[in-house]
Amino acid sequence: MNQKTLTLLGIAAAVSIVIAVAVGAWKPTPDFDNSGIRDLVQDLNPSAVHAIEIEADGESARLVRQGSGFVVASKLNYPASIEQIDRVIGECMKIRTDARVTDDPADHEALKVREVDEGVQHVRFLDADGKLIVGLLVHDEPASDLGRGFFVRLEGEDAVYHTTDYVSFQAGSLDYVDKDILDLPREDIARVLAQNSGGEYTILSPEKGKVELQDIPAGKQVKGNGHESVFGAATRLSFTDFQPAADVKDLTFDSVYEVETRSQAEYRFEIATQTEPAATEGGEPTSKYFVRVSAKYVGPRQVKMEKDADDAEKKRLEGLMLAQDAVDAFNLQHQSWVYELPGYKAKVMVKPLEELLEDEKPPEDAAAPEGDEPPSDK
Repeated sequence: MNQKTLTLLGIAAAVSIVIAVAVGAWKPTPDFDNSGIRDLVQDLNPSAVHAIEIEADGESARLVRQGSGFVVASKLNYPASIEQIDRVIGECMKIRTDARVTDDPADHEALKVREVDEGVQHVRFLDADGKLIVGLLVHDEPASDLGRGFFVRLEGEDAVYHTTDYVSFQAGSLDYVDKDILDLPREDIARVLAQNSGGEYTILSPEKGKVELQDIPAGKQVKGNGHESVFGAATRLSFTDFQPAADVKDLTFDSVYEVETRSQAEYRFEIATQTEPAATEGGEPTSKYFVRVSAKYVGPRQVKMEKDADDAEKKRLEGLMLAQDAVDAFNLQHQSWVYELPGYKAKVMVKPLEELLEDEKPPEDAAAPEGDEPPSDK
């Protein structure tokens, strides 16, 4: 046994002693194990997982495999975020323990690792037949004054372990929804059209890095960089909630925000504003913003790649082909829903033209009118 092994055993033994003192109300069983740090979940094959169930903090989410991804079954079967699916699986697989605290079921209540215990985090992975692959029960607070470690138990087993680190799972259904509607690189946007109660205006980008508000009325000029904010509103557009489009009956979608990419994909956002009265007397009314979306490809349908095309032309044609696929995927995922947008983002998308303009100012170096002489120093 080398010095490193002795050191690890010494650390584990020290943790075990502190655990025993910390919980106080119970005693470790004779086979109390302090043999070192190990992975809690020894065998979890992500490809075998058909469903994931998470309960914590009074919320619950159920995720079910569909095709190559997952849907949030507890939230209208909306597509789940692959990133979040990977996160919850990865979180379970990286849990490490430094001691087996007890094997006695009588200790479970004191350690709060039962399904009925308030504050327990419960995560279950099921196969295609609904059979349990692995389940975790984690108390949602650190183990007394032991630092970042938590008490954890594998479902169906009596042993309770102490983890080496913080363990936390999100359990709200919306936590697992893919909330992105559109994510466009700013330099890929060629045109933005806005129609709202303040009229209609267009913002063009004739070349990357250049943004121009069109048809500015006589006597007016662009105010600050407000038009830049409107132009980039779709560069990262996400929602806060959603509902089936068929269930929406009382909204008027009277504002339009439309963006066209350089690859000639056109994304249209029809926006409705719902104003709610102030919650308290003398307070301000609040507004919610809802959007329904669609997309279409406005470029050439037949794209032919010539053998002698240069790299720039090849890239342009590839962009056109990808744009057609992107439009189809966008409509497939989004056209059945109405989304609620964050207020800060929606307000930019429905900004009236007058807020982007100010009265034209004469050039600072303009010559003084004839007959006006500067004052004499004499």
